[in-house]
Amino acid sequence: NRPLISIVVPVFNVAEFLKELILSIQNQEVDFEYEVIFVDDGSSDGSRFVLQQFTKKMYRASNVKIISKEKNAGIAEARNTGIAAANGQYIMHLDSDDFLVDNTLYLIGAALQDQQPDCLAVDGNMWWWYNSIWHQKCELFPPKKLLALNTDVMAMYIREEKFYAWKYIVKAEIAKQHLFYTGRVFEDVTTLPMLIIHCETLYYYPLAVINYRQREGSTSKKRDFKNLAAMSDATHLLMQELQQHYQDELPQEMRLPCAGFCIKQFVWCCLDALKNSEVNYKQLHHYLKDNFIKNTKIFDKEKRIKFSSLRTLKSLEKELNVRKLDIYKFYFSYHYGWLYF
Repeated sequence: NRPLISIVVPVFNVAEFLKELILSIQNQEVDFEYEVIFVDDGSSDGSRFVLQQFTKKMYRASNVKIISKEKNAGIAEARNTGIAAANGQYIMHLDSDDFLVDNTLYLIGAALQDQQPDCLAVDGNMWWWYNSIWHQKCELFPPKKLLALNTDVMAMYIREEKFYAWKYIVKAEIAKQHLFYTGRVFEDVTTLPMLIIHCETLYYYPLAVINYRQREGSTSKKRDFKNLAAMSDATHLLMQELQQHYQDELPQEMRLPCAGFCIKQFVWCCLDALKNSEVNYKQLHHYLKDNFIKNTKIFDKEKRIKFSSLRTLKSLEKELNVRKLDIYKFYFSYHYGWLYF
């Protein structure tokens, strides 16, 4: 019988966290078949040995696969390798430094079997090493309601801005056709919206499924030029992909949510750059602004938003889903970035 869920776990130099992850999967009480696929992406810290030792005890999983790669090719390539090897009806992603909350896999399976959505959206806990937890919920999706994925729901999705691979459990036939973008950082920002957009139905289950470990050493926490430029590039590529999907005309209901998303990404990159004295801020600001201008030609083709007017931006606060403080930050970062040179 085909497993209900394939759990794909990319692994790279996280030996210290693997035991906790594996035990969190093993201890789940379920009444359906599932499989776990670990993709060791060229680890050099003993991660492969830990996998081999502890997965022997995972008696509840109907099938455990360990795929070993000699060279590190990046998390997107590792996820794609796992997706290709998956036999389950649904694909679920876990990062190797995270771990499942007790007794949640059973509830995920029940929701999938009962509702049979193309995509199941769940919650997670932001988890810090000192055991501080914050339950990150979706604010806009109506809970426990099967939604037809039209442009209104996609607008909600963009406004939510929660582009985490673990958050969306998707039918395998859809996931296999829309793989992760490889060779870039922040691949989730571009991949996940374009994956969700090809689903016909979405069901939001407000259940904290994983503890999402917050680590300062992780790629997403780095504030160097390369990383901040990569975030800007990922945002721009997403806008291009959305434009192409909708045949060069972004739906009206998605334009302001996309504008708000781009504004917040611009502010995030600018302010993070100021926290790193080694970043060439003048060069980065020019790069970020150039990408933002390209994006405006997609979400504001008619030039209805006056970015030179603080009053106009403030009047659109609710529609943009941007806090007033962030509107001020954007306005002064965008127009007076030279003050930081």
